[in-house]
Amino acid sequence: MKYTTTPTPKAPKGEYGAYWWLNAGNPPGSENRLYPSVPPDLYLARGYEGQNVIVIPSRKMVLVHLGACIPPSGPGAWNPEEFIGDVLKAFKE
Repeated sequence: MKYTTTPTPKAPKGEYGAYWWLNAGNPPGSENRLYPSVPPDLYLARGYEGQNVIVIPSRKMVLVHLGACIPPSGPGAWNPEEFIGDVLKAFKE
């Protein structure tokens, strides 16, 4: 997990680790993140047609999104940050 969540030097915003997208920002914990409104320890695998595996260690949560039937862009497109935020609100600590 440490290797996966360590940003590669070529990711200017610290947004990419070992095959996973990171939400830590650069510098870590800054607002310079992929999804600023959700936890900075979040990391995710993005797949074909909007499929995602989203891991949030601080919430002990893994979310899976099977996106084949949702448009990737335009009206009605899936908004990952909004989805994650809605799930986190539904499962308040």
